[in-house]
Amino acid sequence: MNFSETVIQIQSKDDCRIENSSQALHGALFNTLWGTEMDAIHRSDSRRLFSLSPLYSKQGRISGRFNAGGTYAFRFASGSDSIFKEWIDRIMVSGSIVLQGKEFWIKSLETWTAGVLDIEPQSEVEMIFASPVSFRKSSSIDIPIPCPDYMKSHFSLFSSLTDEVAHEPKLTMLEGKTMPLKFKSHLLIGFVGRIKLSFIKPVRYPLLAHFLGLGHNCAMGMGSTIVKEINAPERIVKLWRELNWLKEN
Repeated sequence: MNFSETVIQIQSKDDCRIENSSQALHGALFNTLWGTEMDAIHRSDSRRLFSLSPLYSKQGRISGRFNAGGTYAFRFASGSDSIFKEWIDRIMVSGSIVLQGKEFWIKSLETWTAGVLDIEPQSEVEMIFASPVSFRKSSSIDIPIPCPDYMKSHFSLFSSLTDEVAHEPKLTMLEGKTMPLKFKSHLLIGFVGRIKLSFIKPVRYPLLAHFLGLGHNCAMGMGSTIVKEINAPERIVKLWRELNWLKEN
């Protein structure tokens, strides 16, 4: 199984406002991949196998207002080769994406892939939540706190993909704040910032959060996660820093 991450920079054709850019990106992704296996994924829990960030300004802020000629960025990460390849091929052919009727040109695209065995096991993991992460406790209750107890179901899925046994980690650092992410008819509150987790032995599975996200609604902008220990190419790490997703120590 291969995992991929793509950072796409786009340029707004006109001055415009998009009230819920996360949902708009989600809609553009599914519209682009209509008629592919994405249809089945949309109807199943397999949607957990990818994550899609909101749109960010060059300063790293989640954007809702866009200036003509302005550059904005988002990241798409996946555990599905076919989704990744179809998405990249189709947007490169079109040269643009349309969000709520507004056109954005593709300015640049940087991507990389890694197999499970390319991911180096770690016993200490730092996670940066570039977009709000929240965990669903029940149909009416969301928990905007990234505590290990709420990550169990995600780590259970991740460990099944790496053929490891999941263990509950120790939270050794939490730094950040809560903030809302706007959707069409509601707001979701989540945590943005960083955490450090300690595991009883080096493992691969928590690093899959980098590709699959954490929490719920990862396919619609929530829980976009950068794992500092992931062995990404320097050109990708440079983009994280330029977009203020990864702060300099």
